[in-house]
Amino acid sequence: RVAAWSESMVPTAWTGTNAPRAQSRGVTAPPDRISLKLVLFFLLLHIVNQIDRQLVAAFAGDIMRDLDLSRSQFALIAGLAFSGVYAFTSVAAGLLADRLGRVRVLTSGVAVWSLFTALAGLAQGFWTMLAARPLVAAGEATLVPTASNIILARTPARTAFEYPRSQGRHRAGVEPDAALSEIRG
Repeated sequence: RVAAWSESMVPTAWTGTNAPRAQSRGVTAPPDRISLKLVLFFLLLHIVNQIDRQLVAAFAGDIMRDLDLSRSQFALIAGLAFSGVYAFTSVAAGLLADRLGRVRVLTSGVAVWSLFTALAGLAQGFWTMLAARPLVAAGEATLVPTASNIILARTPARTAFEYPRSQGRHRAGVEPDAALSEIRG
């Protein structure tokens, strides 16, 4: 028996909506047009994300002096402990977002990121900072895969330019933020 063709059979990547999955979870289908407020919210999060990453490098001397860190210890905290975890977690966050839901993963990530950023600010030495920074990275790493997917899900399929435009707005905070961080240090 051959099923009749229906809109629910179209993969969500083709339609740009997440209506079949969203409705199965009791959530209303996303609007046909991407909300500028949503993109601006993700832009704000992305700017804060970039600032958080840049501040550790910008204040390297102060952090090393206050926590009595060697250059090797600081390199481990700012480099491998952060970047290694960030790279791994961003892939894992994308996979988790597909299974558990984008908003749930993003919300959890922002909560982890916020909590461990505050704890990193309270660090008293190498070991406490080394414990906090990878978890900051894990929280921050959830932003790009989940926000990108949410934007894709809410971008109309009828125009080829809307998704790149929305992604551009979302990620517009990267370059100006990097330039502003150079002013400090």
